[in-house]
Amino acid sequence: MSLQGLLTTTVAFFSLAASFPSTALAVPTGANTPITKVQAVAFAQAVNLKASELPEAEALPTSVEHTREEPAGRELRCGSHDKPFDRPLLDEASALYIPYGLLASAVVVMQSEALAEDLSTALASRRASTCLVRSLGGSLRIEGETTVRSHAVQVKLVSLAHTLGPGAFAVHILAVLPPIKLPRGLHHELKKPLPKPKATFTRIDAAFFRVGPAEIVLFRIGKKPFPPAYESQALSVLYSHAEENKL
Repeated sequence: MSLQGLLTTTVAFFSLAASFPSTALAVPTGANTPITKVQAVAFAQAVNLKASELPEAEALPTSVEHTREEPAGRELRCGSHDKPFDRPLLDEASALYIPYGLLASAVVVMQSEALAEDLSTALASRRASTCLVRSLGGSLRIEGETTVRSHAVQVKLVSLAHTLGPGAFAVHILAVLPPIKLPRGLHHELKKPLPKPKATFTRIDAAFFRVGPAEIVLFRIGKKPFPPAYESQALSVLYSHAEENKL
């Protein structure tokens, strides 16, 4: 799938800010220290990935990065246990194009460290894992004569607690996008016969970890496998930034 196709069919995972209205009120943390909106914004900007920090990474144009097909945030709602999702103080994301597809990071600052810890614990549960696989596996959608959406066919869950703290984990998914039914009459308009539509296989990777009152997510979608060394480097950059700028 081309870069343009990848960008236009990815359900807007990196538009977390569209899902939850932000609040400008300072909210006390467990240590009774208020976090202001300004502090949360500065934290997110310091933590989110930048093209200069990873090999062969390119920043996406702002007009493309913020293209949204539908409200996002489904992945984090997997940790809500069907209860109303607590409104974060702030959530921001950045997206990059790398040789292995599209890479995004998201920083969600909760209203307190206790709420962030509850969310992190819930996301690592078996029930939430099932929800995450279903949600992430459906991250591609293409509209033709009929609309098709991808679904997971192979899943691997990996604990990252030993390197990124309690509750940290990664999800690696192989998803299939069913063949697209071509528009009627297209065969007659083209001089050459069209190849038979085929299913498209895509790899979707996501990692979740918490630092203080923030839940941090790394998301990658692409045709090629995500090399463990590249994933580790991206996670290391995110984690080190979060610890250095911890709220």
